[in-house]
Amino acid sequence: MAWRPKPEVALEMLRPFMDRDEFPDVPRDRSDSVVSLVSSVVGDCHMEMGSLEEAARWYRRASCFRKEGGYADFYAEAVIKGRLSDHYEHALECLRYNHAQWKNNPLRIRALGHILVWWRLINRPWKIGWYLSFRRRSKGFEAELEALVAATPGH
Repeated sequence: MAWRPKPEVALEMLRPFMDRDEFPDVPRDRSDSVVSLVSSVVGDCHMEMGSLEEAARWYRRASCFRKEGGYADFYAEAVIKGRLSDHYEHALECLRYNHAQWKNNPLRIRALGHILVWWRLINRPWKIGWYLSFRRRSKGFEAELEALVAATPGH
């Protein structure tokens, strides 16, 4: 049986860093990147455990420190699945920003990104099916969030 990460263990390891807003010994942009990364991994752990509201809260925190990141699709999924209306607009904004950033990369960078994803998946065969399923679902996240925002009273 293949090794599978345990989100509870990851959360315990990240606990000392979870509430930090900065790392004073590093330049501000790097500090913001680390805070965003820690926050997005905490969000991933909560997604894995099925805590959608908590996941969305941590993904939103990640976006406050660094708008660009791999969490945008996961944030959108948490918000859509949980029907978390307080997050609709923010998740949509993050998703649009990240999609635009990705499209602005030269083709060779995007190709390298895809190769690296598949390279990582080779060593995690249990993730291949999940990844393909997630990619199919995520293609509709932007349209679904747009519809949710439009259907929300006051918009």
